[in-house]
Amino acid sequence: MRVNYAKFMLRYLLAMLVVSASLALFMLGLWPLALASLLAGFWFVHNFKDTVAERRYDGHFARPAELDTLTHRPLEGDGVLIGSAYRTLLAVRPGSAGKKELGHFMWFGPNRSGKGLSITSNLLQWRGSALVVDIKGEISEATAGYRQDVLGQKVIILNPSSFERSHRFDPFAEMETDEQIFSAATAFMSPDQDGENAVFAQRAAAALAAIIKAAKVNGWPVIPTLDGLLYDAEGLKGAALKLHKLGDRMVSKWLTAFLSKAPDKMDWAAAENDRFLKNSWQRLVTAAQYLTTDGVIHMTSASDFRARDLMDRPVTVYLVFRESELDLTLPLFNLVVDSIIRTMLRTYDLNVPHYSQHGVKTLGIFDEAYRATPHNLPDYSATVSGRGIYLCMYVQSLAQLGERWGRGGKTTLLDNIHTKIFLPSVDRNESDKESTAAFVSNSCGQYMVEDRSLNKQEHAHELSSGVRLTTRELITAAEFGQLKPTHSVILTNELPPIFAHRLEPWRFKSFEVAQAFPLPEIDVSDDLETPERAEVAAEAPPVTRVNRAALEPQAAQVTPSVGADQAATTPQTADLDGAAASGKSSAGMGERHEEEPLIGF
Repeated sequence: MRVNYAKFMLRYLLAMLVVSASLALFMLGLWPLALASLLAGFWFVHNFKDTVAERRYDGHFARPAELDTLTHRPLEGDGVLIGSAYRTLLAVRPGSAGKKELGHFMWFGPNRSGKGLSITSNLLQWRGSALVVDIKGEISEATAGYRQDVLGQKVIILNPSSFERSHRFDPFAEMETDEQIFSAATAFMSPDQDGENAVFAQRAAAALAAIIKAAKVNGWPVIPTLDGLLYDAEGLKGAALKLHKLGDRMVSKWLTAFLSKAPDKMDWAAAENDRFLKNSWQRLVTAAQYLTTDGVIHMTSASDFRARDLMDRPVTVYLVFRESELDLTLPLFNLVVDSIIRTMLRTYDLNVPHYSQHGVKTLGIFDEAYRATPHNLPDYSATVSGRGIYLCMYVQSLAQLGERWGRGGKTTLLDNIHTKIFLPSVDRNESDKESTAAFVSNSCGQYMVEDRSLNKQEHAHELSSGVRLTTRELITAAEFGQLKPTHSVILTNELPPIFAHRLEPWRFKSFEVAQAFPLPEIDVSDDLETPERAEVAAEAPPVTRVNRAALEPQAAQVTPSVGADQAATTPQTADLDGAAASGKSSAGMGERHEEEPLIGF
């Protein structure tokens, strides 16, 4: 308790005034009035407090008035929906935190907790471009048709699996400088992941850069060219000599860096005993072998879009890298993601005045980031926000961040993620300070509560009572684990923690509309011929090519598209629908919970 001495003196003077007035009335014989004034005066003096409690902790969940910045026109399509509270949608829009950028977002929640529901909800509203990681194929099934036919966007689906349909994208096509090429080669080899053996990957990066440069100089798709050279009949010798014959200065320079001599000066017989050279070459072959399947070669044989297209007009790119094949396709996944993001950053930096004013904003959605791991995700979170790229990341627990990106990467991510959405955790262990539930409890803060005590001393006949203020967590780890599946806790910008309801796409009218638009057809016509290996090596067989006709389903049944008259009546702006008419959810949308949340949504 803290004494306000000014109020103390005023209280003292009031007490003296009451006593004096009562005494004067008594002396005048007005004793009933004197008694009444004395009682009233002492009641007033008693309730006139000259002390205030020092509330050192004032943790609380956000009140409706504190959410005004998140509830203003949430369905405009330029913000990210994060949930709902007090029967109102919440969205982070430009200007919500006094900044024109949205910042980054991360959802934490165990399997089947509703993370995918937020992805679908946002893709049905977001009007800008989107780069979507879809390892199950469910997100594109639910939203691709709507984004193409209702929102009017170009939709690209990249799928490296053999015998599945895919658009094409050459991740090296937009690399314009030697610095970009060597940087991409080094990033692909990832020497930092090899520990003490990093020197082999570092040396192999020079050979990979030479192959990429050779392909670009001659206008060949890089990965089919890589396939032809890595499996040359004469091995390293044949590949090196054929690259050297191209006569490009940088190709020869990188080859010399890899071999330690010019290829035409090499003693190839002695090179057979050079274990360092052979191990470096084998390191490249091992890393690149996953890029040489039929599906990958087809997907990378040309480009049906450019990365910069996402900045010039609304384009949605779905990366359908099947979860069952990620152990094989993860290197290509990182190559594609890194190529798209780095190209967009370079394009923005070369024309800041234009793209800062007229560039299309891009939402990067990384579902199951622990499985489909972008190795450079911490770097992206620290750099891309100011260039109109906003990341939405989805993981199952806080521990996955440290395990996948290390302690430094985890810290970088948490420091640069402006909005964190926590779905109820299964683990209620109060003693595990590194758990997600403990992080939520610590981040929500504490508040003061009255602690009342009643004591009776030994041999005493009277009870003594006491009241003091003590601290309590706003929400404990155990209480967080006991939340209903439909609830969430949101930490965003400078606002107090928000006790919210999760996003559920079937509550939007656009979800019902989207059911009428099937997955768009993918044009796999052979309008662009793939170069042959013979252009690199005359004796080598042609580049392996996918029989695109074989990729077509034998009895493809395409759902008829909605007619022009029906499309004209389709609502262009999704509105919140309290309860979907059909009461159905699409595949992969999770379980519905119709009960009312505690916050009254």
